[in-house]
Amino acid sequence: MSVATDTEHARRLELEAPTGFTKIVVGLEADESSFEATRQAALLLQRNGLLTLMAAYQPLAAAPVWGAFSIAYLEPELRKMLKKQAVEQLWRAREIATHVEPEEAIEAKTQEEATAAALVAAASANGADLIAIGAPRSGRLWGILAGQTATFVLHRAPCSVLVARAPVIAAFKRITVGIDGSPASARALEVARIIAKRFHSELRVVAAYGGFELDLEAVEALDRDYTSSADNPVDALLSFAGASDLLVVGSRGLKGIRSLGSVSERVAHEAVCSVLVVR
Repeated sequence: MSVATDTEHARRLELEAPTGFTKIVVGLEADESSFEATRQAALLLQRNGLLTLMAAYQPLAAAPVWGAFSIAYLEPELRKMLKKQAVEQLWRAREIATHVEPEEAIEAKTQEEATAAALVAAASANGADLIAIGAPRSGRLWGILAGQTATFVLHRAPCSVLVARAPVIAAFKRITVGIDGSPASARALEVARIIAKRFHSELRVVAAYGGFELDLEAVEALDRDYTSSADNPVDALLSFAGASDLLVVGSRGLKGIRSLGSVSERVAHEAVCSVLVVR
């Protein structure tokens, strides 16, 4: 796992440009990608913003289904064990976040609820701009069937979503954004430019026309120096993922079952780098 360095810390303190992310909720689970999500979220947080670290746990979901008696017998010990793990996750995540943000910008919470539902509820209640989560551990289909956190959040989030993966070089050093001339892609480009300016990043703008007719006039109104691709949008963006530390894509705002075939949802699951889905 990448850990913020003193150099990164010093650089972060010098960055005054706003990101638009003033309230970020980070979901913590028992894997390293959650801590990478913490680090990247802390870097994206606007100065004087609030970073909420959330470790949720659900005892009944973790208990073997051996009948009501077995679950009732095991639940107290499971609850104690899972809460202890959640607190340990919070301590580790807080340590990572404080390499970048001051203590007063960070709050830590445990909650007895499924992680995905807890994150969406917290983001809605807090008016969050961003939910940050670790990359899904399996493909889209299994994520949909099993209700994995990343899959659920991508489908239900009321705000932008960062799906974090460890960068090859450094977080946000090489950014690729997909545009198609739509208002959603215009917003994605705006956010990508803000992040690129903040981190002095290399920014690549990609417009794919495979599978449909691209509105070139609308695309060029957004950026005249874009890279065109004959692939469909998903394949085009994924082809640039290996040479990127962050892919930025817009979202049409589809939720639930209607979002299953969306470009943003597929890219977030399949990319080898971090993906920011902008809403």
